[in-house]
Amino acid sequence: MPEHGRTLPLNFELEIDTITAAWEEGTGLDMESYMDLTYNKGSSWKEKGAGVAWTLEGGDFTGSPVTAEFDEGYEDLLVNITAFVAAWRSAPATNYGLIVKLPSTATAQTRSYYTKMFYARGTSNFFKKPVVEARWSSQTT
Repeated sequence: MPEHGRTLPLNFELEIDTITAAWEEGTGLDMESYMDLTYNKGSSWKEKGAGVAWTLEGGDFTGSPVTAEFDEGYEDLLVNITAFVAAWRSAPATNYGLIVKLPSTATAQTRSYYTKMFYARGTSNFFKKPVVEARWSSQTT
């Protein structure tokens, strides 16, 4: 069951990639009128901060994403980011975070027919906050 009244996407992919430049987090996108007005308090599709443009419109990222697949549209985002964390741990990599985005084939279209929403770290719903979970095998042979 969807958690909002908008049409859910079916059978789609998202890409998760490493952001390669510093940016301002801001307060998010207006999901009512879809006006991405940052008021010089965050990044947008065109700017990574107040008046500072991204190198490439939409953000600066490595171009080596991992893909997450959604069959029903209401699934949680679950991806293996081991390679990203390993790169951050090796000098001189800097951690500017990750971007979750539609593939370029989808962003080239002129219209979107659905809304996929995620909770942010500032949500009051503790159990919906995004997390990075470390998993390992403690099995000995």
